[in-house]
Amino acid sequence: MQVDEKWSFVGKKEKNCRADDPADDRTGDCWDHVTLDPDSRLVLDVVVGPRTADRAVALLEGVRGRLGGRAAALITSDEWPAYPDAIRAVFGQVVVPPRTGRAGRPARGSNRPRACATRRSTRSGSGTGWCRSTSGWCSGRCRPAAG
Repeated sequence: MQVDEKWSFVGKKEKNCRADDPADDRTGDCWDHVTLDPDSRLVLDVVVGPRTADRAVALLEGVRGRLGGRAAALITSDEWPAYPDAIRAVFGQVVVPPRTGRAGRPARGSNRPRACATRRSTRSGSGTGWCRSTSGWCSGRCRPAAG
């Protein structure tokens, strides 16, 4: 599953809108947040609104409802910083490490998604590659994009 957002504007760009003009209430910047299945090109959910973490969570909650509460096997994004927290909030599971049998406080559980990756554009070489993030919520090695 891919999550992405696209910027556009309605009527005119936000910098040209005036707060005191009632005609500008429904004009300005607009973001389309989209999730899609890249294999079938099926759009799973769309949320329109400002580019905020709340919109990212709303998008992923809509997808979770359509998937019957299951998480996708792989979630890819464009490295927007709101996605790791949104994925963790919507699809995360608390993982509690097993007891070691030694004295002391047991290790605290952590909230982790099942799988994730980020898409990183490169300006040289083969172009765009799929790269797993090293931000702490998933890790791995880069591999070239298929197709």
